[in-house]
Amino acid sequence: MYDTVAPLVARARRGDGPAFVVANTYRFRGHHVGDVSRDYYRAKTEEQRWTSERDPIAILGSHLVESGTADRTALDRIHAEVTTQMDEAMRWAIDAPYPSVEEVTENVYA
Repeated sequence: MYDTVAPLVARARRGDGPAFVVANTYRFRGHHVGDVSRDYYRAKTEEQRWTSERDPIAILGSHLVESGTADRTALDRIHAEVTTQMDEAMRWAIDAPYPSVEEVTENVYA
């Protein structure tokens, strides 16, 4: 993204006019927590293709390895550490007691 946008920013700062950048994104999950069945707006095969072939984190990892910036062992170690942290955070959240009625609106902003 930086490599694409940096020259366009320089161009605009020189006074050569604006530019458009099309950045296609993809929502790997539903619109909200309860949006577990998304079959009505995209096929399951499409989701599977995006998660297996177009995952930006996996693509970045491959790029870092191919460019010699990182090695696969280091990335695998980081992935394992993050997975462990996420599992611990989920376990903590699941095991946490429900808040009391008095606490429900604390730190909630609209």
